[in-house]
Amino acid sequence: MSEKYLHNPGSSIEDLSQAPSVKKQKIDGVSVKSSCLSEHEAIIREKERKVSSISSATTPVKGQQTNKAGNSAKKAHNHQNNNYGARKKPRDPITAALPIFQYEKQLVTSVKAHQTTIVVGETGSGKSTQIPQILVDHHLIKQSKAIVCTQPRRVAAVTIAQKVASERGVKVGQEVGYSIRFEDKSCDKTVIKYATDGVLLRECMSDPLLSKYSIVILDEAHERSLQTDILMGLLKDIQTKRSDLRVIVMSATLQVEMFAGFFHDTCSVIVPGRQFPVSILYTPEPEPDFIDAALLTCLQVNTGFLLSSNAINLSLSLSLSLTHTHVDHHRYTNMKKMVEY
Repeated sequence: MSEKYLHNPGSSIEDLSQAPSVKKQKIDGVSVKSSCLSEHEAIIREKERKVSSISSATTPVKGQQTNKAGNSAKKAHNHQNNNYGARKKPRDPITAALPIFQYEKQLVTSVKAHQTTIVVGETGSGKSTQIPQILVDHHLIKQSKAIVCTQPRRVAAVTIAQKVASERGVKVGQEVGYSIRFEDKSCDKTVIKYATDGVLLRECMSDPLLSKYSIVILDEAHERSLQTDILMGLLKDIQTKRSDLRVIVMSATLQVEMFAGFFHDTCSVIVPGRQFPVSILYTPEPEPDFIDAALLTCLQVNTGFLLSSNAINLSLSLSLSLTHTHVDHHRYTNMKKMVEY
């Protein structure tokens, strides 16, 4: 196979095999071939070749611009999927010290591998507030779907949603929302939703497969209300039709064996709680008024937190509810002095 000379556009191509001699030399750091051509001509043609190669590399071929635009759109779509429900601010040190984070990897592995996960954790371990966030942070929900966490009471659904929204740095009703009777603060962008058992049960009537949710969390399952028991039966039936639906049953005190035998493909995660030191203090002499002494002691212990008139009114209301008598001026004065001090 014959090699060709470097040539200018439009010039004739001379066969290298007909050249009397062929020598290789480096011009501007590039090895070029020259024969009867002069050194000056070889340098000029080599520079023209470099310019031509750069122009061909920068000039898009037919359909290349479309592919680049498509790749850019694909990267943007993947970036959006990875940031779907992303946390707006990092965890604070107090939240990061909760016991649930010691079992984060085990929890994520269980949800990925099993249809049903049973979580037993003591009060204060971070089940209700942190588990939905952990699942979102590990991208365990599909695009345009959400996590719903049921609560037996309306107050719990509202307050937990507000707490989670504050931790993630978003407004309630956007990425984090809640739905209770006569009030729905959620939208299409909501990825973590807290709702009462009755609200989710009514959603099952309009959407029998709960197609809006990737994960359903049943919190406080040990209370065994009528709505909770019906939801468990419906979710067990939905899992036979939707293999991608994940169910998490949570409680502080739960009979794991009973729930594991009811659901299909179960795995349990046990999260221990934390213990804090407790100090026992005794009065040096008997108190004539036990309620008055108890209230004053509470104010002494929490003097760094109860520093407003609301604290006095709260203490007086508590005293009235306990004694069913009128609080005298002496007790009110003592409480006021203690708070001001």
